[in-house]
Amino acid sequence: MFRPRPIPPKITNGYQPNTPEIQGSEGLKPPPAPRIPPVARNVSLRRELILALSPVLAARQDWVSNDDLAEKITSLVDKILHKADL
Repeated sequence: MFRPRPIPPKITNGYQPNTPEIQGSEGLKPPPAPRIPPVARNVSLRRELILALSPVLAARQDWVSNDDLAEKITSLVDKILHKADL
C-alpha cells in the first residue's frame, strides 16, 4: 500500500527543534544555531555601547544631570552606529 512521505520537522528561526543531531555526508553534526535577526543584533550592540560608555562619560562630566548625560550617551551611540552603517 502507498505511504505518504513523512513531514519534515518545522523550522523556527533556522533551528529545528527536537533534532539532537543531523546526519550529513560527513557524519553526525550538531543542529544549526538559532539565527539572531539583524535588528535584535543592533539593539543589543547599542545597549552594550551605552553600558560601556556610561561610566566613562559620567566620570568626565560629573556636573551634568543624569538626563543630560543619558541624552549625550544615546546620541553618541547613535552616531557610532550610524558611522559603522549598522
